[in-house]
Amino acid sequence: MSQRNTEIAISFKQAPYAAFHDTPVEALRCNWLVLRIAPDEGISLQFEIKRPGPVVDLAAVEMDFHYDDWFPKEPNAGYETQSMT
Repeated sequence: MSQRNTEIAISFKQAPYAAFHDTPVEALRCNWLVLRIAPDEGISLQFEIKRPGPVVDLAAVEMDFHYDDWFPKEPNAGYETQSMT
């Protein structure tokens, strides 16, 4: 392993019942919240959605936020951790 990654991944419990008729709960994928600590700081949320329309058609989607996309990198000061690249 050439790079060290630190993240926290939270898997949400399955719903006790399906929100849509004739959708087996056990067939649904888990929803995930992933907190990336280092080196690529950010947050992602992965969950199932129903595609628009009368048919129940579910798809997995991901919302992803990277700190580097919004905030410029600044030099570390004091006791802050440094990237190990």
